Amino acid sequence: FMRSKHHWQSIEEEVKQWVKSNWGKWAEEKPSWLDAAMKARIPVEYIPVESARKAEKRRRVSILQAKAKNINGSIAVGRIIRRGSAIILGNQFKGTAKKQNS
Repeated sequence: FMRSKHHWQSIEEEVKQWVKSNWGKWAEEKPSWLDAAMKARIPVEYIPVESARKAEKRRRVSILQAKAKNINGSIAVGRIIRRGSAIILGNQFKGTAKKQNS
């Protein structure tokens, strides 16, 4: 997960199965390599347990919200959308992609 997804796209199903097979063990053992940064690199849809998937989504949103408070020195209000390398926050934007109207 340290590289862009296109580097391991050819083995995506195997990676997904590996995560699915090991997620429960990792949740119990809490290996040091599976820190918050590494969890953020794992696609949420690879997490096999619905409650763990929801918890990870909430964790990621709270991190984005905390980061959003620092954009342009103001508190951002509105929903957060992540598109590629861009974070779109209501009317505020930070990233490399263009803001898309929704």
